[in-house]
Amino acid sequence: MTRRKLLAAGAAFTAVALKPATGEVIHGKALLGGSPTAFAVRTRWAREQNQQFDIIEHCHELGLAGAEAILMLPTPEAVQSIRHKVDEYNMAVVLNTRLPRNESDVAQFDAAVAACKEAGAIALHAAMTQRRYEQFDSLAAFQADFAQCQRTVNLAEPVLRKHRMRLAI
Repeated sequence: MTRRKLLAAGAAFTAVALKPATGEVIHGKALLGGSPTAFAVRTRWAREQNQQFDIIEHCHELGLAGAEAILMLPTPEAVQSIRHKVDEYNMAVVLNTRLPRNESDVAQFDAAVAACKEAGAIALHAAMTQRRYEQFDSLAAFQADFAQCQRTVNLAEPVLRKHRMRLAI
């Protein structure tokens, strides 16, 4: 099976698996969420207009049950703002944060996970690599990056366990 056929089969399976949920509504909200990649054009337009795009607010306006967002600055004000919206809108939020690349990053990651938890995040999301066919020019480069990704997850895991936080990669 080729990679393309595997991806197509996975997409078809996902569409079938999610089909019942697309019509399901709880508390007036479709059991779906939005992610930054889904609203890339709107985000870019807001930047061009020197405006801030609030993905949580936008997902709420669309009637979605959740959103993936980025906690840019884990200040108490930013944390409370997200928490207030999540609680008020009865939404789930997954927050993006940078994983620790080495031992010296663990304390900062711990603080970020605590802030995300306080903001009401049900999970964290971390993109670890780019597209492998664009990023790597050799198998050795891929293997080195994969080893770094494993080290990163090994550094993050105790912190995630401590805060009882899930990680989506």
